[in-house]
Amino acid sequence: FTLIHQDMNERITIDTDISFIHSAQKLFNSTGNREYVSGIAVAEIKREAGMAAGTFQTTLKQLGIRPGGMSKYCIGMAITVPGIPYNNFKPTTLKIERSSYA
Repeated sequence: FTLIHQDMNERITIDTDISFIHSAQKLFNSTGNREYVSGIAVAEIKREAGMAAGTFQTTLKQLGIRPGGMSKYCIGMAITVPGIPYNNFKPTTLKIERSSYA
């Protein structure tokens, strides 16, 4: 879902209950490489460059939740494609595993 700030040029997209499936598996109607990520939310804040932190970002910081970068596409590939090198994404996938209660 997306939240749009009424006064600032800022929007926040929040993804929950994310699932990944490798497209080659999808072509063969197999769910063998489908992975679900439950129990976490991925929030993406979009705003003009140079804008001060909004209420959402300030609240996250007060709660001790720090920003981190990730590509949902790359993470999905790393966890669904056997044998793919994923060392660059290992810290993020481990963080997701620790945070998820899937």
